[in-house]
Amino acid sequence: METQLTHGAAQQKYLEILRRVECPERDRHPLHKLYSYPAKFQASVPELIIEGFSGPGDIVLDPFGGGGTVSVSCRLMGRSSVHYDLSPLACLVTLAKTTFIEDREASFVKSEFSAAAELAGAFFPAAARNASLGALFDAEERHMMGSFVAEAAEGVWQLAQRLKDAGSSAAPLVACLLVRFLKLCGRRDAVERRDRPVRAHLEWFMSEYAKYAAATNAGGPPRTIHAVRCASNHQLELEDRTVALVVTSPPYSGVDIEYSEIQIQRRDIGRCYRSLAGVRVANLFFEGAPTKRGLCDGGVPGVRNYPENARRSLLEMQRVMIPGAFAFVYCGFKDDAGRDGYEKLLAGTGFELVDRIGVRLSADRGASSRSLHHGRDTNMMGRDWLFIARKV
Repeated sequence: METQLTHGAAQQKYLEILRRVECPERDRHPLHKLYSYPAKFQASVPELIIEGFSGPGDIVLDPFGGGGTVSVSCRLMGRSSVHYDLSPLACLVTLAKTTFIEDREASFVKSEFSAAAELAGAFFPAAARNASLGALFDAEERHMMGSFVAEAAEGVWQLAQRLKDAGSSAAPLVACLLVRFLKLCGRRDAVERRDRPVRAHLEWFMSEYAKYAAATNAGGPPRTIHAVRCASNHQLELEDRTVALVVTSPPYSGVDIEYSEIQIQRRDIGRCYRSLAGVRVANLFFEGAPTKRGLCDGGVPGVRNYPENARRSLLEMQRVMIPGAFAFVYCGFKDDAGRDGYEKLLAGTGFELVDRIGVRLSADRGASSRSLHHGRDTNMMGRDWLFIARKV
């Protein structure tokens, strides 16, 4: 661990953050476990930051929102949140985690899954299916997943569309569970899972839906607002000086991370296929299919320069923040020059660097899910960095 404490008034709080970053607690709340998005925070880190640097009802911004860890933490802690991400899948996951599901909606969907399981997948007659929706899978994806998985998934795909068209609060959760199901069935060790009959797959959906629907409405409707925007953070739809705190983890420069595609790995037939079925599900709610390069660069089409994308993002963050508010930015770099360049970007966009915390990576997943556990050499530094900055 490396730190530069330069702001004595908040040292105790920083030391507490240091301990959480170095040895974060595992995510405990069910909503954090709904879907594992790449390079996510362990929730204990943003929870401590939110508790220490914002108050009830404050607006917390995550301009690189990913899987919604910050937004969920805000919901559980009585803060409002604004989530931005270019990925429709990231936004779907966040919407599912932050949408309150009314009891009547929860009961209706559970009955739909139950009836479908009894009928082995016939949610409604084939003639009544929404032909305009199109197929969830192409022929290759269907072959790779297998007929049992494909039949169950197509039924849930149709159900998600029906719920969305009806304005059901349960629609995002059903869609998110569908993407999670596809991800699990695509794993190389999922041979037994793929061979289960359609009814068994639908019973899994019914069980998981009941668990997460209960988690979304625990404690009653939230009194806070949780906006999810599938758009560039270069033009935030927020008024000047309205955000009390920023907590975020931007893409790591030059790191090739697959945010959108689902890997279908069939060791039994020696094939691997990258599927966009998850994006198709997410497109029920959010438009777009950004390239992996665009997501990793953290920018918008036409801007392929990581520092320039970062500069534009920081300028917008600075614009919407209350004077004196803090921004916590967790990031990784290939070398000292990349890290030092980011510090210069902070200084050049109206921020004072209050602290810089270095987090050593290990074979265990540390403060975020980027770690050395996979054994691959990503040419990154052996530590990540948590920048603590304040709007001047």
